[in-house]
Amino acid sequence: MGGGGAGPGAAGGDAAAVDIMSLHITETSGGTTPTLPTTTVARPCYLQDLQSLTVPTANAGGAITLNGGGRVVQWNGQGTSMTYANTHAGGNTAQTWDPLTTLTAGQLYEITVNGINAHPFHIHISPVQITSMAANSYGGGYWQVGDWHDTLMISDTNQATFRTITDRFIGKMVVHCHILEHEDEGMMAFIQIGGTEGAAYSGGSSTCYSSAFVGAATTTVTTGAGATTGAGATTGAGAVAANTTGAAAPSSASSASSVCLAGFTLLVCLLLGTLL
Repeated sequence: MGGGGAGPGAAGGDAAAVDIMSLHITETSGGTTPTLPTTTVARPCYLQDLQSLTVPTANAGGAITLNGGGRVVQWNGQGTSMTYANTHAGGNTAQTWDPLTTLTAGQLYEITVNGINAHPFHIHISPVQITSMAANSYGGGYWQVGDWHDTLMISDTNQATFRTITDRFIGKMVVHCHILEHEDEGMMAFIQIGGTEGAAYSGGSSTCYSSAFVGAATTTVTTGAGATTGAGATTGAGAVAANTTGAAAPSSASSASSVCLAGFTLLVCLLLGTLL
């Protein structure tokens, strides 16, 4: 299609059909159809297929509910609207707000989320793989069982079940409604990830990779000054992650500042500030 406008503030031109290319395909006389090779794409471990894995009983059955009427995100029916007034009641702050629940780093979890027909559910840190819905596909195929997402809003169904791996990170994993007004009105919470910083799930794929690129040097995780635990790893307070070439990752302080400057709400920034 062709056409265009005369510039800002002027009327646009009518669309016109324009031939830009002609393709002529002729089959080779006596030719053969080649067999295409089967290709398997290497996935990073945080996007490995979790559908066939066994979830420990203790790690299944949790449910997150987006309760729009109460402007609250709940875990198994429990939770309080995270408004400024509630977080600061009795002299408290957002930093002392209780988590919805506590999960453990390096584990596989299965969680159901409710309310996604009216509210976009968003989770930080750990992407999720849809493992069950009332139908296998919605939105013309955009939402499918087996897909990976970090935000779910499916107008044709109220509920979906997903699996996620809590790899390597410990701290606050924020969950909230992605409608900014609702988030600011209290539809926000966090899940605490406990355990050991750097712990990775080991029960899944043997072909996935955890380095930045396939075949790249293994990342050495440094979380502080002083004590060495294992080959090349250092733990403690305040250092940064680096790879074997010595290229340092941004500090948590600069990362959090960048996120806040990118337009996150005050409550998100307050929560991120507790990670510094």
